[in-house]
Amino acid sequence: MDLPSDLRTGFGRLDDQHLAMLRAIEGLLEGAKHGDWEASLRNCVGALKDYSSNHFELEQELMQEFRYPDRLGHEAQHVAFREEISVVAVAIERSGASAELAEHSPRVLIDFLLKHLRDQDRQMVTYRNEHGADPPEAQDTAK
Repeated sequence: MDLPSDLRTGFGRLDDQHLAMLRAIEGLLEGAKHGDWEASLRNCVGALKDYSSNHFELEQELMQEFRYPDRLGHEAQHVAFREEISVVAVAIERSGASAELAEHSPRVLIDFLLKHLRDQDRQMVTYRNEHGADPPEAQDTAK
């Protein structure tokens, strides 16, 4: 699987991490097709916890670096995605990784992730490309 062009940000590390998260979900879908949904679901949730933690840290550092004006809104989406992952993790711990959970989880996680990449990350990168890494007020005084 390659990262589709409409999901690329142009930041290599971010794109690599986006691809890793999508591959984790793809692994769940593949495992479920072959009846190995329990191990696949546990692996997917573990991988997404790890990847999202590192990824969101990097994004938050970048947003702070170039003073992204919607940083708090973007970070709220990160919190919401972590909560979605936690809901799945708690459900696994309480009831095991059921077939129903394995069917429902990929749709929720991938829909959330794709929407975040297409909307939030695209807006962040557009702002970064238009304003550079310098704070907006520094650019305004240079004119």
